Amino acid sequence: MNIFASAMYWLCWLFFRPMLWWLKYRVSPQSPFTENSVDLSQPLVFLLPGRSWADVFLLQKVCKDLGLPAPHRTGKELPQPGKPAVLYLSALKEDSKGAEDLADLMHRASKALGYAPQIMPVSVFWGRDPGSETSLLRLIFSDSLRASSLRKLFIVIANGREVLASFGKPLNFNEFMQHEEHAPRAMRKLARLFNLHFLRARTATLGPSLVPRSTVIRGL
Repeated sequence: MNIFASAMYWLCWLFFRPMLWWLKYRVSPQSPFTENSVDLSQPLVFLLPGRSWADVFLLQKVCKDLGLPAPHRTGKELPQPGKPAVLYLSALKEDSKGAEDLADLMHRASKALGYAPQIMPVSVFWGRDPGSETSLLRLIFSDSLRASSLRKLFIVIANGREVLASFGKPLNFNEFMQHEEHAPRAMRKLARLFNLHFLRARTATLGPSLVPRSTVIRGL
């Protein structure tokens, strides 16, 4: 993490910290690490569907409340047992910033003897209402992966008492890399695999995306 990004992270953390006591969240499943058979003696990487410091801070709070180490960004260092990392889905895409560094990291991880990291997808849903095109307030405050920083702030404020942190089953990195040794190709496959997971998780929680009335009319 460069100096500017690090400074921005801590500024956002100081701004967001007072909100943490007010947030009210649920976890699915209720015992995510036990029910998903997470091996805490091995490195763990939390994967989020989109870039959001609010999601990272909420994830850190959940882990702390569960008595587990909080995840952090490791930069070019491999995550270690007791020091989980956090990663965004976009980082797995070939054209994303830092993709080459991540590919190198994955290659090093696959070659490290006895190193068996787990990649655990986590979806954070701020509110459960998918919204309605007839309500301006719902359009503004309903959760969205494409929300700007300002809109995300409004979403957090409006839905901070109804948050769901959904933990998926972890993927064994070593087993995955046994079938794919080429790091860039493996990243593309991982991106497609987890993109499908996040899409299904979002649909199951918020329901299918609402189709605008104009699109329906044109279809008819």
